[in-house]
Amino acid sequence: MRVYQCVIFFLVCIVLSSCINTTGVRIAAQFDGQGHRGARGVYPENTLLGFYEAIDHGMRTLELDVAISADSIVFVSHEPWFNPSICDIEAYGYADKASLFRLDYADIAKVDCGSKGNLNFPYQHKVFAVKPTLKEVIIESQKHAVQTAKPLPYFNIEIKTEPGEEGYYTPEIEDFVKLVMDQVIDLDVLDRTTIQSFDQRPLKMLHEQYPDVRLTLLSASPLSYKSELTDLGFMPSVYSPYHLTLRPGTVKALHSEGIHVIPWTVNDVTRMSELIKWGVDGIITDYPDKLESIYPELK
Repeated sequence: MRVYQCVIFFLVCIVLSSCINTTGVRIAAQFDGQGHRGARGVYPENTLLGFYEAIDHGMRTLELDVAISADSIVFVSHEPWFNPSICDIEAYGYADKASLFRLDYADIAKVDCGSKGNLNFPYQHKVFAVKPTLKEVIIESQKHAVQTAKPLPYFNIEIKTEPGEEGYYTPEIEDFVKLVMDQVIDLDVLDRTTIQSFDQRPLKMLHEQYPDVRLTLLSASPLSYKSELTDLGFMPSVYSPYHLTLRPGTVKALHSEGIHVIPWTVNDVTRMSELIKWGVDGIITDYPDKLESIYPELK
């Protein structure tokens, strides 16, 4: 065998081995660890401190949710209201489930949603934290990555819409989609962005109007993935199911269609290891440090 042929053979072997984990299961070329709402187990959800924590523990992607203010600012929040279990709404005089779509962002940004902590995450740091804008998260997380010599993060942005909520909790879907995509495009992160949703309506609109953006179909019941994909009408880049209802056969079937599988929200290391053995392409977790500990390639 000639020298150049040996070199090519050696390089091919390296590439192939990088796509196989220690269990021998073929996985995506780069495993996609995602910090759920940043690092909810350690810092208040959807806050800059949480996103920094995810980056520090090797997460490739920052998973986050967005809402829209009355003055059309895209900000980061799981609900389009102040969650009273984590936000000090009494101190600011807001009623439970009062619509944030009726408030200007300047008023939203005054409310502390970190000092109360989260009873479901007893080790979460209790610190003053407010809901940041999407622009702030993208800019500041990239700065943090550069300062800490980490790769620039990817962004998995969830558009949360429900039929009947338009005009009260959210803008019309077309307006919601445009506001988010304008930010993504203006900040030049389209190639590092995925848009996800349980609601198929924004995904269908994005597929038609922004064909270059990666799309993820979220699901709470992957046992019905075939009908969900049929209803969607196209093959998304990623199918993201609730991890406890995922089965190894579903992973294999979706891979045969060219669809990546990234389950949510996995906080137990034993379950993480099991899913990795099944060949999932990534994991969404509240504990980036736990995922990093069992997947050293993330370091």
